[in-house]
Formats: sequence, structure tokens, C-alpha cells
Amino acid sequence: MLSPRAVLLSFSLAFFLFGAFAVFAQIEIDPPTGTATFIDLVKKLAQFLRDIGIPIAVIMILYAGLVYMTAAGNPKRIQLAHSIFIWSLLGLAILLIGSGIATMVCKFLGGASC
Repeated sequence: MLSPRAVLLSFSLAFFLFGAFAVFAQIEIDPPTGTATFIDLVKKLAQFLRDIGIPIAVIMILYAGLVYMTAAGNPKRIQLAHSIFIWSLLGLAILLIGSGIATMVCKFLGGASC
């Protein structure tokens, strides 16, 4: 036979575990991203990547120019500058094409304000 303390503990535990679900079922929780639909989430994600990526690409292009100017004829440094410049331009192109694709997906899924 269970002691009264064990029974009280069991009922208390059951009440707090299962009673809390009934209370939490009535609460509406807003998503942390502040978006209500998947389309808004895609737009917000594309805008975030664009807002972060474009300045980084510009900084890397400027850095490639700095490396090129300070190369002083060193072929390895000139090759490094060309490599940084090419990869920065490629990253910028992928970023801009990606944001365009996100806009196309948004319009395809029926977003009125893409």
C-alpha cells in the first residue's frame, strides 16, 4: 500500500504535468521571427543575407585592391589579390541571384508583396 505522502506527491505531479498542458493550450505564442507565413520568413531571410553579404563582398573587393597595390610585383601576392577579387565577385553574384530566386519563389507561392 502506498503511503499518503506518495499518493499526494503522485496527484500533485499529475496535476502540474497534465494541468499545465490545458493552460498552455489556451496561450497564443508569436513566432520569434515576427513572421506569420512562410513567404514572410523567406523574404526576411533573403533580406538578412543580402544586408550582411553585400557589405562583406564590398569589403573583400576593397581588400583585394589593397593586396594588389601592396604586392610590389610579387607574383604570389598578385595571384592572391586576383583570387580574392574573383571569389568576392562570385559570392556577390550568388548573393544577388539568390535574392532574386527568393523573390521568384515568393511570387510563385502567391505572395502579394514580394
